[in-house]
Amino acid sequence: MHDKAVSPIIATILLIAITVTLAATFYTEVTPYFTQNQYFTPQAQIQVISENHTSDYRYYIYVSYFPESLPIREVDISIISNGTDISTNLASIYPSSVFNTSGISMNMTIYTEGQEFNAGSYIFINISSPISYLAFVDVATGSNIVTFSSGQ
Repeated sequence: MHDKAVSPIIATILLIAITVTLAATFYTEVTPYFTQNQYFTPQAQIQVISENHTSDYRYYIYVSYFPESLPIREVDISIISNGTDISTNLASIYPSSVFNTSGISMNMTIYTEGQEFNAGSYIFINISSPISYLAFVDVATGSNIVTFSSGQ
């Protein structure tokens, strides 16, 4: 009987290949637990001044606190007025836009520094019916940056 074995060179190559495969598998499984790329929605504070006129409602929305700055293309505005939800991106409004939706006419003007949503930004809204709810939404996370309801 002739016994044949694997040559030492082949055995070494197989051991190295198995070790590299195990190390790569371990790395790909463990890496997501240690990454720091988590994004959190920054929170803002706003001041809302409203004026009621005979034919329209005027709202001055001032961003009094925001810890960072977001490009306006990364912020949506959502307004509910008279049961109608109006949502759009701030970049599509900048610097001013007129909307006519479901019997509601609205004019919005954005005043920002360099097309950034930050502390000091303000928005003027002239609308035909009162706003019951308003929210600024972070596009990256879909979470609210700040909300306002007429009961606040």
